Amino acid sequence: MNYDFFANKEDKIEIIEFILKNTDLRIFDSYSEPESEIKEYKTIEDFNSKLNIETEIDLHFQLWNKNFGRDIEFERIELNPKYCNGKKYRFATRGFGLIQLYFGKLEKNVLSKSHIGHFNEKGAKKWENIGNRNEQTEDWNWIEIAKNSRKLQYEISKKLAVKKVNSYEILKGAESLQKKKVTLWGISE
Repeated sequence: MNYDFFANKEDKIEIIEFILKNTDLRIFDSYSEPESEIKEYKTIEDFNSKLNIETEIDLHFQLWNKNFGRDIEFERIELNPKYCNGKKYRFATRGFGLIQLYFGKLEKNVLSKSHIGHFNEKGAKKWENIGNRNEQTEDWNWIEIAKNSRKLQYEISKKLAVKKVNSYEILKGAESLQKKKVTLWGISE
């Protein structure tokens, strides 16, 4: 499942608040900072360090629920200190059944898309034997994953979005940016 939408800082906060208050999803960074652990976000206050949400970098999170059938994994990735300011490792959040939540950034007056996505069982099966992962698609509860994803998509699409252009939902704050002549990446009206 892939779902793209446009959201500004306030919209992103509303999405995170919905996840924290109305779902059993847990929110983790996709990747840690070099030589740090993966961070889990349990409150909206935990996001304060990242609340420059529209600028600098895209933000990538992994969503997981204990009912997904398998524990989340954190993989250590070795870095070349020569190219990483002396840093030697970082961690990645892994699992075929995780839901990705990516928040786009605002840079040079262009707002990039935000995204929710995840594998279904058939899609994950294609990746089972690639790399050195000890993970089977049968370990995941695909019905539960899809149910959680639909709930989040419904909230964004039916309650937070104020309009749709092409296949993209545009949330209230993103629409206000558009009215101020901010370009929504890939949208021409």
